[in-house]
Amino acid sequence: MTEAPDVKAILAGDRLFHGLPDASLDRLAALVCPRQVPAEKIVYREGDTANGCYVIINGTLKVSRFAPDGDEVFLAVVGGGDVIGEMALVDRMPRSATVTTLRDCDLGHIALDDFEKLALGDQEIYRHLSRALSARLRASNDTLTLQQRPMDERLARLFMRLADGFGETLPDGRVLIRHKFSQVQIGQMAACARENVSRQLKQWRQDRLISRVGGYYCLEQPDRIRDLAGL
Repeated sequence: MTEAPDVKAILAGDRLFHGLPDASLDRLAALVCPRQVPAEKIVYREGDTANGCYVIINGTLKVSRFAPDGDEVFLAVVGGGDVIGEMALVDRMPRSATVTTLRDCDLGHIALDDFEKLALGDQEIYRHLSRALSARLRASNDTLTLQQRPMDERLARLFMRLADGFGETLPDGRVLIRHKFSQVQIGQMAACARENVSRQLKQWRQDRLISRVGGYYCLEQPDRIRDLAGL
């Protein structure tokens, strides 16, 4: 069992807080209020008024939006070591997506009011806030760049991410992803059409890179999948 990530280290690795001095990170980490959220619970909904951000200490969550017809569109899977909702600290805009726990989660919440009080007295944090909007634009460009990469690379990156969040390493070295995902959901998260996902997974099964075990995906050769992902 891996050790729980350090809250300060998580904040230091986030795009909004990366580069802050240790003293600022210490004060920011002191604002974190622990919250335990059971599986299958909504942390916040698309359109909710933003009230702060969340540090994911342990657990796995899905980020999704809902189409006008009510269908859920998977955007991402996030887990321990990630920060979600942090851009609300900058723009105060309503939540742009719904976040739901997939497993029991240990989260840390930083309230918006507490953060603003801290930022008023910490010029380093204010300088970081001024850079945040441009960072968001860069992140959007990075997303577009990822979508232009070959489909097998995007799928491989997704499966490595799912393995990080749900993977169980079997005695023979294979990695079983202990959560069931449909091909539609995989396609949504990897920005691929379901038909293309189906063809690629069929090829990977033929190449003995991936299999299905009891409805779960299993990485038969995780090192080769990692190579395909370019990681």
